[in-house]
Amino acid sequence: MKKVDAIVQTVMIGMCIITAVTIYIPMLILPFIGLWQLITSGVAFFYRKNTRKIDQTLLKIYWLAVFGYAVLSAISYIIFPSRDFTLILLVLLPWSFAFYCLTITWLRAINNHGDMQEKKTTETQFLDNIDF
Repeated sequence: MKKVDAIVQTVMIGMCIITAVTIYIPMLILPFIGLWQLITSGVAFFYRKNTRKIDQTLLKIYWLAVFGYAVLSAISYIIFPSRDFTLILLVLLPWSFAFYCLTITWLRAINNHGDMQEKKTTETQFLDNIDF
């Protein structure tokens, strides 16, 4: 499932990059990417207790950044009605979060065998590479 998640994220971000010249289409796709990434990283963080320690740390950093982004957005909406600051909040930070989450998702997908090594089982499992 990690590989499927990484591929879906890559396709959605790729669609945004390809359609970047239209400006509006990426802005319509980006909220869905963010929602997808929040759901899958939440599942990975909260429901997988045997995830590697480095993956848990990277997911914690992602969730802290998203929480900080939400707080900063709320404060800036109230205090700073400046267009430049809003541009940074609405464009640069979400894109950086999207690429960060994509990177850690691919790291989790590539290192999928790490979970199995921690269990140290010699049995082969049916479709052992499909897990969250």
